Amino acid sequence: MRSVGGRRVTDREVVAHDVDVTTGSNAAAHDLASRRSPVTRLLRRSWHHMTRAASGIRWYVHELMGDTAYAKYVARHEVLHPGVEPLTERAFWRQRTDEAERAPVARCC
Repeated sequence: MRSVGGRRVTDREVVAHDVDVTTGSNAAAHDLASRRSPVTRLLRRSWHHMTRAASGIRWYVHELMGDTAYAKYVARHEVLHPGVEPLTERAFWRQRTDEAERAPVARCC
């Protein structure tokens, strides 16, 4: 870390700032990326793809299990019934469970 103009910045920011001021381009950022080893670039790319995939899987499982059902209910309730208090989360899940037991549908589990 260095102090530039009373502000603490990293060496990467200093190089990027110097190049941007003198050339008017973002060549410094490109140079830093091109100096990384191929293994580092591969690992960064792989990590990015893995985290995106994990995020998608997490979203799918939450939707499949109904974890977002109450939030969706509240949002829809506010649109359809403005000014009316929605059910509490406990009452919502109780009503949903009672309805599932009262009128079962064909499902896997």
